[in-house]
Amino acid sequence: MSLLERSASFVSDTTELGALRSSAHQVQAVETRTGQLEAALAKLRLALGRRTLLVSEGLTVALDTKSAGGIAFYLRTFKADLASDPAAAASNELSPKTIGPLNLLSAAVEAASAAAWSAHVRSKVPSVGEDLLQHLSQISALQARVERVRRLRRDALALADQLPIDPAIFKTLDDLAEACATAWRTLDAESLPPSVARFLRDASSDGGADLARLDEPVQTWLTANGLGGAFGIRTR
Repeated sequence: MSLLERSASFVSDTTELGALRSSAHQVQAVETRTGQLEAALAKLRLALGRRTLLVSEGLTVALDTKSAGGIAFYLRTFKADLASDPAAAASNELSPKTIGPLNLLSAAVEAASAAAWSAHVRSKVPSVGEDLLQHLSQISALQARVERVRRLRRDALALADQLPIDPAIFKTLDDLAEACATAWRTLDAESLPPSVARFLRDASSDGGADLARLDEPVQTWLTANGLGGAFGIRTR
């Protein structure tokens, strides 16, 4: 083979190799974008599934879904493009118009669901301040019962840290919240004067205690047990 022929063959081989590399890079880009899109869609399905569970249990999940229409439009557009040209998956417009917005929508759904779930958990648990429980735990006659209230309350509130994926979690929350409420209601049994117990229960509620509840016997007991500065006055 002459030098000229060998040169022509080399150029041909190089051209074919370049085309092959280009095709391989294109295939890799298509696979990468397809994987990213599938991951984004899976993430959104999971977020929507969690939200559906909360809604089915009676929770209100406030969510702005205005962006969903635009995302759906571009997904339909790219689906049609892919049907005629699989390489469309490597388009520079795919990520900013679908993958990015899908991930943002998933994050918004998760955040709204987390806020609704956290509020629900806290609404179930007796609103007893940790500072009050800390003060009450210093009273020897109340220590064991206060610790039970604290443990049940802590276990119930811990459920707010993770969105439920199983309806059974709602039953777990109800059981813990009821046990905590019962423990708090019976905290005074044979341990506190009735007027003091009534004041503490009212003071730890969302509405607070009437000023009339803070009579002299209650003030005397609070002062004697180091709780004189544990409460404040606010208007309703």
